[in-house]
Amino acid sequence: MHRLGLHRPRRRFEAEIIEGAETVFRSKGYRNATMEDIAKEAGLSVGTLYNGFPSKDELYAAVIERTGQRALSRIEEVAEPCRTPQEAIETIVRSRLANHAMDRLFFQPFVSEGDLRFPPSDPRITPALAKLYDRYVRLASRQFKRILAGQRVAGSDPGHLLVSMEGMVYAFASYWAGPVQSHTLCTAARQITESLVGPILLRRMAAEGSRAAGGAPEGEAVFISSYDLERLRELIDVARCFGDRAAQPHLDALETSLAQANVVKPSEAPAGLVTMNSRVRLADAATGSAKVVSLRFPREAGASPDGVSILEPLGTALLGRREGEAFACLDHGADRVYRVEAVLYQPEAAQDYHL
Repeated sequence: MHRLGLHRPRRRFEAEIIEGAETVFRSKGYRNATMEDIAKEAGLSVGTLYNGFPSKDELYAAVIERTGQRALSRIEEVAEPCRTPQEAIETIVRSRLANHAMDRLFFQPFVSEGDLRFPPSDPRITPALAKLYDRYVRLASRQFKRILAGQRVAGSDPGHLLVSMEGMVYAFASYWAGPVQSHTLCTAARQITESLVGPILLRRMAAEGSRAAGGAPEGEAVFISSYDLERLRELIDVARCFGDRAAQPHLDALETSLAQANVVKPSEAPAGLVTMNSRVRLADAATGSAKVVSLRFPREAGASPDGVSILEPLGTALLGRREGEAFACLDHGADRVYRVEAVLYQPEAAQDYHL
């Protein structure tokens, strides 16, 4: 990067800018952060800031490179001495959970588009950043490969397990975020690791591969976007580890519905389809009364008065319905029949593809 070969005072000057920029990017995200915000945080004029970094893109790349170097050094330091691959995976997961807020600027562009809203192919993801992330992928994938070989599971890609691990780490941190004690982090890391590498999951992976070769199961299928499908599968895995045992049958029903779904690209979601974060007007078939609900992920359901979690019976039953369709569900302890009167807002129709 342009900083190489500069004199020490210059490097120190840029380090101070990067430190201030990291604070701003972490709190506001890439899109909402401005060079004026960063200059104020660093205690500099905007003109002086531009002398160090000509653009926000270049400054952002410098910030996540430093974040990535710090994260990778920490993870390698704790994972390499582990005696078994499962212990190494658990250690990596624990480090990712404990430092999620600190490291997310580096990991998020590679794991999900999230708040940053640009994919890894974007030129702002420099070769140096891609190399850093590849170092992390090779470290974790090597442990999964050893586990698969040790359990004699053939035909499975260690990279798929890594993707699952990243999804669970991100989902746990996103949906169940909050201050936790170290022993809670240890428990969470152990449960995530066991769900990933336990013999039952590995056998299930093999069985799912066989079913996929034989075609999709028959039966009535809902429509769902590929983006929603990925996030909901991650959510189910986390909820199985950390949720109420009484909710397991409900999670089974949601998982079955997803397995039978017609998957479409977000840009191709049919009009009038209820997707995640849709706002819908429902009519009660018994009383004729109407109400408006918004289908949300658990952490977001309480943010608005009309929020309904996808992990509630009504939320699960609503997903994939279309305007004019009637359905039965349990709502607030009572059996109800609702009809979807109107989809008032659908993220895909509004081209808000990553809500």
